[in-house]
Amino acid sequence: MAAGMCRLVTRSKYDHVAMLVRVSETKLVILESLRETGVSVCDWDRFMTKKWYDLYTTMSYRRLSCDRCEPDFTDSVHDFVKQTLGKPFKLNAHKLFRSKNEEDKDECIKPTKSFFCSELVATAYKRLGLLEEDKSASKYWPGDFAGDNIALLEGASLSKEFTLTFS
Repeated sequence: MAAGMCRLVTRSKYDHVAMLVRVSETKLVILESLRETGVSVCDWDRFMTKKWYDLYTTMSYRRLSCDRCEPDFTDSVHDFVKQTLGKPFKLNAHKLFRSKNEEDKDECIKPTKSFFCSELVATAYKRLGLLEEDKSASKYWPGDFAGDNIALLEGASLSKEFTLTFS
């Protein structure tokens, strides 16, 4: 779906969502699913050096606040990144009309699994126990991660939106 059409249909100013993931003390990557590449990671430093931010009119971020002290939190996020890398992008009617998907909570992602951007982020949150199990990850849109549109579990929350400006 074209970016403008996505914003129109979902009545949101956002048409894409991704996750910033800290993979080491000094390395930050962007985990996202794009039509052209499927699920991939882009090193934040490379993103900045190549000025890929020029491809976007606006970029915002929200920090996830939750109990990250649990020993499994970081391992779970890193495992999710490893399992989803290279999965194809796919957005179709079957996904959009699916109300529940048992696969969303599986520890091992099936080889045939595909993701669109917000489904990828919602699946990560579901695997971390931050989203309700009964709602399919494919029911989340980029705009659902804005404002107060998403109800996180386990005392987790997203910060207010910060607009990034690059100069």
